[in-house]
Amino acid sequence: MLTRYLLDAECPDEMVDRYVDGCVARSLTGTDTVTAFVDRHPRSVALLDAAGALSGRAGGLRARIQLMAAILETSPRFVAEFFPAAGSRARAMLRLTAYGLATAARTVIGFPLLVVLERGAP
Repeated sequence: MLTRYLLDAECPDEMVDRYVDGCVARSLTGTDTVTAFVDRHPRSVALLDAAGALSGRAGGLRARIQLMAAILETSPRFVAEFFPAAGSRARAMLRLTAYGLATAARTVIGFPLLVVLERGAP
């Protein structure tokens, strides 16, 4: 699920094994309410990631995302995905603006969801 969120690709089995080992090494074996919700509703990961990043909350989910990003970034299969794409400065500015607007929208939607999950409602 996290590989699909980060790169829109399936995660190879050997990377799943590395991820599980990394979770054990970083004591991320328990499931908090936010992570459990994301497991049940995978489409919510972008909303809760954006809200967690800007609010400093959802630490368990954010730690798992960062771990998976580190694993993917060091994999020969996916390393090119983490390098900047060639293009003009104008195109880079447009992409940056689009990413910023998308993150703002995700945060506006994700933050109330994050607060509800932290309070234990759903």
